[in-house]
Amino acid sequence: MAGTVLIVSPFTSIGALTLAAGIMAIALGMFEVFHAVELRVEAGRPAPGATAERRPLFRSRPHPQH
Repeated sequence: MAGTVLIVSPFTSIGALTLAAGIMAIALGMFEVFHAVELRVEAGRPAPGATAERRPLFRSRPHPQH
């Protein structure tokens, strides 16, 4: 069905395909940001049963090579 639409109306379908791909890229980007924040928070939590203090989410001192 999509192939038929591409053949019958190629220029309109190019615009629709570009719009659909853009919307999908934005949605995927939002999902990736949410997942990255979730992983970052999880990395800061101690393992179950561990008595160590919670590690900071970001380093407080610069990297040794800088």
